[in-house]
Amino acid sequence: MKPMAAFLSFLLAAPAFLAAQGSLQPPPGAPGPVMKTLDQIEPRRDLATVPGVANAKHRIDVPGSYYLSGNVVVEPGHELGIHITVSNVTLDLNGFHLTSTHAANTGIMISNGVNDVIIRNGSISNFQSGIWAFNGESTGGLIRDILMARTFQQGIRGGSGYVIENCIVRNATGVGIQVGEGSTLRHCTVQDIASGSAAIRTGAQSRIEHCTVHGTSTALGIDAGEGNFLTHCIVQNTVSTTAAIRTGAGAMIINCTSRNNTTPFGINAGANSILTDCIASGNTASSSTSYGVNAGTDSTLTRITAVDNTTSAASPSSSNGIGIAAGLRSTIRHCTANNNSGDGFVISTESVFENNLARGNGLNNTATGSAGVRTAGFRSLIRNNHINNNTVGLRVTSWPNLIIANTLRANGTNFVISQANRVGEIVTVPSSPAIDGNTGGSGVGTTDPYANLTY
Repeated sequence: MKPMAAFLSFLLAAPAFLAAQGSLQPPPGAPGPVMKTLDQIEPRRDLATVPGVANAKHRIDVPGSYYLSGNVVVEPGHELGIHITVSNVTLDLNGFHLTSTHAANTGIMISNGVNDVIIRNGSISNFQSGIWAFNGESTGGLIRDILMARTFQQGIRGGSGYVIENCIVRNATGVGIQVGEGSTLRHCTVQDIASGSAAIRTGAQSRIEHCTVHGTSTALGIDAGEGNFLTHCIVQNTVSTTAAIRTGAGAMIINCTSRNNTTPFGINAGANSILTDCIASGNTASSSTSYGVNAGTDSTLTRITAVDNTTSAASPSSSNGIGIAAGLRSTIRHCTANNNSGDGFVISTESVFENNLARGNGLNNTATGSAGVRTAGFRSLIRNNHINNNTVGLRVTSWPNLIIANTLRANGTNFVISQANRVGEIVTVPSSPAIDGNTGGSGVGTTDPYANLTY
């Protein structure tokens, strides 16, 4: 077929889409805009266009979204960098830096009663306070992805119901991060705080998750209110005159570590608390009484490890460098206290103490009679514990307590127990000859399941 004939055949067989698709005439009326406005492209306001007032370089007094388009330097004449006086504001530092040439009062101040403020994504330095919700009288804020350095009173202070995450406060003086009740802190680090009442402080019923305090010199490392939940937090290499980690009553502390701190308490939990899978190691104090881990009345401790907690006091005693202690009516299970300079465990009245390991406690305080396990309480159950190589194994100075099925070995003295306690028979297990095969062994010398065994 010739090319022209083939082309004509194609046109005759073409589908309907080759037909005309409508009128090419424009619609009636004047043409309308077809491009987006600048507000549609960037529906936020550049803070550089927001004027200041007498004491603030910029004041935000209209709700909305704002951003930095460059670094902001606060010079003499202004004591506030950015003052937020209205609720429902989002401020994106956009990766830029807010600083002061004269250690001005506050980098970002949120006025009393201003709520629902979001601040994110930048760095702040050289203010008395970095971000400050005035007197904590602000609710429902979010602060995230902020690096705070060289503040002289407070790094970040939020109100109640705040969320603070992915923030770093370092090289500062005063409180690192503080929030009110019902708040959440996660993935925050506070380090190199020279002095102050706490590195991290929260109000009641708050959460602290995956936070680290390092190299601070404050009264408290982490100070958590009543009903707080702490998990995967670390306090290390701090000087804390009160405690490295302290909580109020009804707290839950899971997977937290207090390590190599100079402090009377590695972890100090209030009454009715639950502690699980925590470590206190290498903490040192000069006070007359000090602890790796201490919990108040009616608490439960499970899988807690206290190792190498010691004292620098001039007169060491069994109460310096205690490994683990708990108040009245507490339960301690599956915990380990090793090589603490004072008592390994101290238990109180009407408690349950079972399936724990106490080893090597009090060996550098031999004159004080430090014990692997000590109680001056009564009506407690002490059962199925392994106690070895302590100055004294088990020291019980009050009665009655029920003491059954414990194993002790190589303590300076295995048992020191006052009269009128209820003690399972103490049996020394005989040694067995060599065993090669499936038979042998000399038994334990008793069939009494409640007997206490030494070997």
